[in-house]
Amino acid sequence: GLVLINDLPHMSNNKSKAYITEIKNGEEVIFNNGLTKDLLNNSTFIIKNQFRHDQNKLSFSMALPDFYDESKNKVRFRLLGFENNFSKFSQNHHTSYTNLFPGKYKFQVQGLNALGEESLLDSYDFIIKPPWWRSTTFYICEFLFISIFLVITLLLKYARKSTALSTAFSFMIILAVFEYIDIFLEPYLLFLTGGVPVLGIASKVILGLLLMPVERYMDKIFDKIATLFGNLFQTKANKN
Repeated sequence: GLVLINDLPHMSNNKSKAYITEIKNGEEVIFNNGLTKDLLNNSTFIIKNQFRHDQNKLSFSMALPDFYDESKNKVRFRLLGFENNFSKFSQNHHTSYTNLFPGKYKFQVQGLNALGEESLLDSYDFIIKPPWWRSTTFYICEFLFISIFLVITLLLKYARKSTALSTAFSFMIILAVFEYIDIFLEPYLLFLTGGVPVLGIASKVILGLLLMPVERYMDKIFDKIATLFGNLFQTKANKN
């Protein structure tokens, strides 16, 4: 008889798929080319995908199981939440990301076989949690404390009592505001400076130099606000 073997399986419409074969968080292996589904119960195994703020280094290994000419298989990847564009197709099947900021991420990998056909994507979603001092609860508590300090400062200034204490409170308010500004600017500064520590320190020095002039300016504003509200209350009391 005559047997015909099709040595070009890619003539079919079935696309191959690239795979993430290993995931490491720091030195801990959290996935190592194992099954992702329980074939008996038809359920999906849960791969660890939530990490503390200091567990912010992840490494990935990838593969394209396309055996037509395996030596020419290439992959490309990207980490959404950190970058928008894929890397170029290459035979580098390993990559690492360090010092990731708290947030949600999706790692994606795609393969390219010897015939120039792009494979289906594989992906992995994960979250790096913020530290407790950057949590929503902490920010709400800090905002309430700032509001209390602001009210106390205005009352002390209106009563012309404990000038040193009111100055200390206003200074604490300004420090808290500067902290918010620094947190907001940190990701942009890291991007602009390329992560160079010296340039990051320079930005904090600049904020520090602005602290005293801003404190004196805000102190005058607090004095005006305290006087304004004091006059309004006094006028209302006289009418009654």
